[in-house]
Amino acid sequence: MRLKIWNTKYKQWLQGAALIDGQVWSTSNNMLVDNMTDEVIVCQSTGKIDKTDIEIWEGDVVKFGKGGEEKFIITKHDGAFYAISEEGKTMDSKVKVAPYFWEDNSTGGVLIIGNIYESKALANER
Repeated sequence: MRLKIWNTKYKQWLQGAALIDGQVWSTSNNMLVDNMTDEVIVCQSTGKIDKTDIEIWEGDVVKFGKGGEEKFIITKHDGAFYAISEEGKTMDSKVKVAPYFWEDNSTGGVLIIGNIYESKALANER
């Protein structure tokens, strides 16, 4: 499981994260993340890449298919990754991402257009 950590106080990614004995550690400074839970958000990799070979993470905002205009936020819920429509903005509007969307570029594939933590505009749309 690959993780990355967003520091909400400094508005930047901590480089490297590790899950050790059920606790998340920052490998860049050997700091236990649990000590700063109010300052961090832990995101997990989906294990998939978008059509430009960029790794897809929780919190990424993506578009699907050729010419797709609707934006989706990648979210993990009950052990599965979902693409939640920004129009619905609730777990009721969740769409479990079909495998062919992840891997079949004949459908246009998945394109990351941002991340809800790095882009204030995308975060405000959430």
